[in-house]
Amino acid sequence: MAIDKTGSVEDPNLESILSGMAQDATGILYTDTVPTAATTPPGKMVIYDNGTTKRIYFKTGKDNLGYVGLT
Repeated sequence: MAIDKTGSVEDPNLESILSGMAQDATGILYTDTVPTAATTPPGKMVIYDNGTTKRIYFKTGKDNLGYVGLT
């Protein structure tokens, strides 16, 4: 699951919709350790900030790691 879904809903149609949204949504992780392809889960963006360098890391379709620098 890309994001954590908590609780349950009594309506099965609404439960199905919410489960689908949770599966499709992009999750975000925060770290001060440089991410690698092995430590970056699919469907998650990793915001890296060590006080000097700020980047958003993500996995590509080929399981490589890409990033965008922040200012």
